[in-house]
Amino acid sequence: MNAQKLAQLQQGVRIGGKGTPRRKHKAPRKKNATTDDKKLQSQLQKLGCQPMQGIEEVNLYKDDGTVIHFNNPKFHVGSGATMYVVSGRAENKTIQDIIPSLLQNSALGQAAAAAAAAKKGGDDDVPELVESFESS
Repeated sequence: MNAQKLAQLQQGVRIGGKGTPRRKHKAPRKKNATTDDKKLQSQLQKLGCQPMQGIEEVNLYKDDGTVIHFNNPKFHVGSGATMYVVSGRAENKTIQDIIPSLLQNSALGQAAAAAAAAKKGGDDDVPELVESFESS
C-alpha cells in the first residue's frame, strides 16, 4: 500500500481534529421493539387493561376509503369496557382488498349458525290444531 492511500484511510477514521485518537464512530443504539413493548404493557397494566384472547383480525375503517388491518393483534380491554387497545403489525389496505375476507368470515358465521339451528331441531314442525276456531 502506498503512503498517500494509507494517510487517506487514517483521516477517514479520525473523529476529531489533529492529535485525537483514531476511533471508529459508534452509532447510537436504536430502541428495541421489546423495550417499547414492555413500556406499553406496563402502562396498560397501570390503566387496568386486561388482554382479550381469540381476536383473529381487526379492521379500522377510515373516511377516505382505506382500512387499517391488523392480523392476529394483541387486544386489550380497559376497565369498564370504555377503552380498547389494539397493538400489532398494521397494514393499510383498500376496502376492495378486504371484501373477500369479510364475505368469507360472514359465510363461516352463517354456516355455523345454520349448523347449530339444525342440531337444535324439533321446533320446525307445524303444531297440530287442538280445536277449530270456526266451531265457537
